Amino acid sequence: MINAAAQNDNDTDCGKMANLPQSVEFTMPTPPSTNTLFRNVKGIGRVKTRLYEDFIRMGMAAIRAQKVPPVTGNIIAVIGVERMSLSADIDNRLKALLDTIVMAGIIQDDRYITGLATSWLPAANGLSQIAIRHMPPLDMAECERINAMLLESLQRRKRQKQLAALPDGTACNPDDKNGEEADIEEFRLDYPPGLVGEIAGWITDTARYPQPELAIGAALAIVGTVAGRQFAGPTRSGTHLYALGLAPTGRGKDHALQQISRIMSAAGFGQHIGPSEFISMPSVINFLSRKPLSVCPMDEFGGFMKRINSRRASGFENAISKVIRTLWSSSFSPFITPEWAQKQSEIIYAPAITIYGASTYEQFYSAMEGSSLEDGTRLTVSF
Repeated sequence: MINAAAQNDNDTDCGKMANLPQSVEFTMPTPPSTNTLFRNVKGIGRVKTRLYEDFIRMGMAAIRAQKVPPVTGNIIAVIGVERMSLSADIDNRLKALLDTIVMAGIIQDDRYITGLATSWLPAANGLSQIAIRHMPPLDMAECERINAMLLESLQRRKRQKQLAALPDGTACNPDDKNGEEADIEEFRLDYPPGLVGEIAGWITDTARYPQPELAIGAALAIVGTVAGRQFAGPTRSGTHLYALGLAPTGRGKDHALQQISRIMSAAGFGQHIGPSEFISMPSVINFLSRKPLSVCPMDEFGGFMKRINSRRASGFENAISKVIRTLWSSSFSPFITPEWAQKQSEIIYAPAITIYGASTYEQFYSAMEGSSLEDGTRLTVSF
């Protein structure tokens, strides 16, 4: 495999996201089991076996031949190892690989590996496939500032709801027995700083019926998709998400939904726009095989959930919910697809599908009864 160093696949005007982190891909010989790496020598102690030493030499020679550049700082690694025996354990194959990668200077030390995904590959030519990507350091001060800003916004909304109107048009705290007037601070939703806030502001400003909350959800879906498979959040999870915009009929919930495709296309990311609905589980799998990174703007989302959770739904329709839940937790991990008569199972590395759904309150909550609450589908949706 040809190494791909310091690549920038998306030459766009998307701020810092245009400077994608450095990544390398290369191959190495299939590593021996950890159980065969060392032996005890009387009077000396634990020493490397000839098998281990030979692997290190061959691994470093393969890395030099492919001219793999180093990746500094925190990294995530995706490793595929050919399975030569059904009795082998995949975790027993990692030490020799990682030690050799460190010795070759590709990464500084094992402790810089902040995420690791491994998978068996079919036996072919005795090679392991390795992909390493740099992870930028987290700005904890910025995370704390954003959290404080959101908390203040929520507290301001809570204070506003606690105010009771008086006959003269003023307002007081309902717990205030003296009925003293209180100042009503008009609620204003603070947009997050940076690109998310700018997109949300534009969506709100161009709406006939402004809905700032829904605009922020759409902006998060857009930026989360553009940053997908590249960046991780504070918990090392991916940036893809399932967001839901709920509003009564005729209140403008469709505007934010429609702007997702418009903004993605204008920014040159139209190829990452997904379908408005999935008819069956095979349709989800086929789409993921073609586009592992995508955002799906889905109108009438409550109706979609009701259809796949219905007792009259087919097996393939019911299976959509399970696939969606599994994808939610597959950040930077291999996703092994189901297999059926006309479709072989395959491995999709680091799938990142974002869903932004729009629905009315009544339609959505009526669809989320029963199995959706029991299997956790509702818990994966951000309101």
